[in-house]
Amino acid sequence: MRKMLLALLVIVVYSSMFFFGEMSSIPRLDWILLLCGLTIFNYVLRALRWKILLNKNGFEIGLADSIKTYLAGLAFILTPGKMGELMKAQLMKDKFGFNRKSTAFLIVIERVFDILGHVIIGLVSSYFLASVYLNSFALITVGLLVCGAGLYLVKNRLTAFKTEIESLGSLRLLVFLSAISALAWFFEVLELVIIGNWLGFQIGLFEAGLVFSGGLLIGNIVMTPGGIGSAEAGMVGLLAVFGAGKTLATEMTLYVRLATLWFGFLLGAGLWYLMTRESK
Repeated sequence: MRKMLLALLVIVVYSSMFFFGEMSSIPRLDWILLLCGLTIFNYVLRALRWKILLNKNGFEIGLADSIKTYLAGLAFILTPGKMGELMKAQLMKDKFGFNRKSTAFLIVIERVFDILGHVIIGLVSSYFLASVYLNSFALITVGLLVCGAGLYLVKNRLTAFKTEIESLGSLRLLVFLSAISALAWFFEVLELVIIGNWLGFQIGLFEAGLVFSGGLLIGNIVMTPGGIGSAEAGMVGLLAVFGAGKTLATEMTLYVRLATLWFGFLLGAGLWYLMTRESK
């Protein structure tokens, strides 16, 4: 039943986007390769973060295995809040003998770092846009500080994983992993800039950062599978704020979601299939 509802959601959302977007041209192969390459840069950085988290908790794993297992988990991004990626904990147990509870905790922490990466990009973008639109640097600075303090407090309240949390106790490590997360998602922000340029709409880096991260944060808050529907609506709405018409905003959003969410899902599904076959 859930699979049927997910399929229906995908059909409704993306058929609507094809209807409202003109899809005036098909990207050239070099554009497609560039977008997919930027998405892969995102995944490699997040796989490096995954390796650091595993090593910090006593799970030794090579970079190649870290990348493969991280990418395999993308097979479950089409779940509310991407929490289906917890299936990765079972894969880590089957393939490497790692404790399921500990790796499940790290997967949850990864989601926190992803959200934090979006928050950082969104707030930094807002900070620089404020000089143009609002001229209120102090307000945005306070927002950055409050956000950082709030997320640090959240870490201390995850008492169900007390032992694992203590292993992440270094504030320097948390800042470093947050920076990796923001840099990783920045590559996908660049994709929105490139798509806009290709379609003849000049969107600045900070505007794109606010649109992309804002849309994905909306998707995380609404908790639809993979953010489908809510993230797209958020991006289209924010693009409209910066002057894109409904048709153009829809087309830009469709292309960036195909190059990020759906490319990642297909890549993850293929690797999951290969890795689970190897484990049998």
